[in-house]
Amino acid sequence: MSIYIGLIINHPIQNKARFQDTINEIKHFLQAYEHEVNVEMSKTLITIKPRLGGIDASFPINNNYLHTTFFRITYGEERPSEDVKVFAYTVWECCCILKENFPSKIELFQENLDLCSSVVRNFSNDEILRRQVYFYIKNFLLTMRCE
Repeated sequence: MSIYIGLIINHPIQNKARFQDTINEIKHFLQAYEHEVNVEMSKTLITIKPRLGGIDASFPINNNYLHTTFFRITYGEERPSEDVKVFAYTVWECCCILKENFPSKIELFQENLDLCSSVVRNFSNDEILRRQVYFYIKNFLLTMRCE
């Protein structure tokens, strides 16, 4: 059995500054959930791995390297383990952050993500609060730059 997540890039992302802000938002999201998944950040990639290892998902830090990507998260049992569920939903949320910042350029696809519904409910309340705080901090910093 597998969970599929697709990040479909319809048009290249040209705005480097906005892309970097989006990558920073993904980094903040991943810092909030470092105890749930393993995160490795290099000069070119952000790589996410489940605690038990075996699979990974990577996102480029440079907008020129963001291309259509499909993540196949395979698990052996009839139902995915909690570790796989957390990993799949973390990858999905990273894709959602990209979609929220570039809605006309990115589409998302998922299959069998509903198997992670117990994790989704736990993440959602925390994630909503994190995004609200990030939004206010981002707007505050933009206001400070203009003055």
